[in-house]
Amino acid sequence: MSESSLFSDSHPDPALAEIDAYLCGEMPAAQARAFESRVAADAALARALEAQRHAQLSLRRAFSPPAPPTLPATPPSPAAPATPVAPALAAGKLAWLTKQWAIAIALALVATTAITITTVSRRGGGGAAAPIDPLTAFAAASSDGFKPSIPLSDPNELSLALSTKLARRVEAHDGNGVHFLGLRTGVGGTPMAIGVLATVGDSRVLLIADLADRSAPDHPAASVECRPPMHRHERVAKGLKLTEISTSPAPLLLDHFSVD
Repeated sequence: MSESSLFSDSHPDPALAEIDAYLCGEMPAAQARAFESRVAADAALARALEAQRHAQLSLRRAFSPPAPPTLPATPPSPAAPATPVAPALAAGKLAWLTKQWAIAIALALVATTAITITTVSRRGGGGAAAPIDPLTAFAAASSDGFKPSIPLSDPNELSLALSTKLARRVEAHDGNGVHFLGLRTGVGGTPMAIGVLATVGDSRVLLIADLADRSAPDHPAASVECRPPMHRHERVAKGLKLTEISTSPAPLLLDHFSVD
């Protein structure tokens, strides 16, 4: 039995799924016209649509290869030929800093969009949206092909993104077969929650980082739930709760993150 068949195949946020389908051109023509009529009549839905449109555009820009800088031509000195080493280093540093700002902006846009979509869902559904538990979040990611919302495979860039999102220093460490895929939104929890998708050997792993209850003491990784074949492990460190979901009976990813 596949992992996704154990849980609901529904998207964790129907309103966001509908907006994404519209923006990606995946809606049938009749459904798209009906959706446009709803947007015209619902100001909150219109704002959510525009926020998601800007978020997608920002993400595309953030992770597109930067254009090479245009440098003025400098004739070589008669005494010594000009060297491009210093400009090249400066351009590389500028591109690195630009990408870090792009990650921070993308995270802010994704967080704003998630809050807006939740508001629309609650208004449209006539009540509070159903909470998303970690196992359902894993099933939703699996049904999407385990694709991250923000691709980040470099541990340093992933650490920066997590630290920016969670307002504390979080470091991700690879090794021992760990391959990071990126960040995943829509994983439930508080508005600060963010997911990390990774593979460890042949296993898919979802790790959710969220703020812990203020009274929760630190504790090492421990198994807290099992719904065969899925296992849930948790660890609390410095007010941050790390929840890992995979098919492994032992934690695979929890000890690859440090929190200061």
